[in-house]
Amino acid sequence: MKITRKQLRKIIQESIYGRGKYKPGPVDPMTKISTGGGTSTNRIPDAYRGKLDTLASDPNTSAMADSMAPLLQTPDLVIPFEGDAYEEKAFKGDSYEDELLKHSKRNPALLILPIKKEINKHIPNLEKVLDREIGSKISSSSRLSYDWSIPHDGVVVKVDSNIITLDDMALLAAEALFGINSPKCQKLKSFPPHDLYYLIASNDFNFTELTNSENKSIFDATQHSFSAYLAYKAITNGCSINFGSEWIGSSYCNIGYRDHDVPQEIEFYSFNKLGPAIFNAAKVFDNITIEGEKILSNAKLALK
Repeated sequence: MKITRKQLRKIIQESIYGRGKYKPGPVDPMTKISTGGGTSTNRIPDAYRGKLDTLASDPNTSAMADSMAPLLQTPDLVIPFEGDAYEEKAFKGDSYEDELLKHSKRNPALLILPIKKEINKHIPNLEKVLDREIGSKISSSSRLSYDWSIPHDGVVVKVDSNIITLDDMALLAAEALFGINSPKCQKLKSFPPHDLYYLIASNDFNFTELTNSENKSIFDATQHSFSAYLAYKAITNGCSINFGSEWIGSSYCNIGYRDHDVPQEIEFYSFNKLGPAIFNAAKVFDNITIEGEKILSNAKLALK
């Protein structure tokens, strides 16, 4: 049985990447070189990589770095076809950032799945509760935000004119964890406004009567799952959302400032997968903004 050249390429691709799997994104020419089979190795020693990253973050030299880095790579072995070379550069393109953006747009699920996974990460049933209480209020024309509110003296989620405070978030998380009519959920509802989240954040089990694991689940869901849900709804519904500086501060990261109080580096702790996922989504989806794009345009991301 004869097969076409296109079919042969498909068979080879599936043998390398697996059927139904996405092809890996472009190799970062500043840090890695492909060794074939989906693996890569560091070519730049750790002692120098930090200096190069700092240099590349300077707008005056980043373009030069992007153009020079691919030229410094050694060729990568490939499976040749008729007339093709046996070697080629692992990175092909004018700019790593541009190639990464193109790859993300071709494979949007790569941006969506890491965010969606965080919604039910801490409380398995949370998304169903949020769909009922929040999702029903969100349309494609909605405007969402996650930031500090002066009138409420705290962080709030805004869904158009609807305000969801940290206390509201904690109660919704408790409802998903225990059930709306459970004694523990009713106990948490009895606290005055502004007291509940403070007690949970300070691990005050004597008043809330929660266990350590229950308290942690509600706190983590309040801190992370709600922003994951909002980002996911913005991607799937097409509505707009802006994550303010208070969201960045609650995302367990450090913001480095150097010149004129302009953020130069946003450093996420390595255990935090959601923060970088939302930042990457904001680079691709125009309806997701972070600090009105000021952060995105001035700061680079790093993991600590």
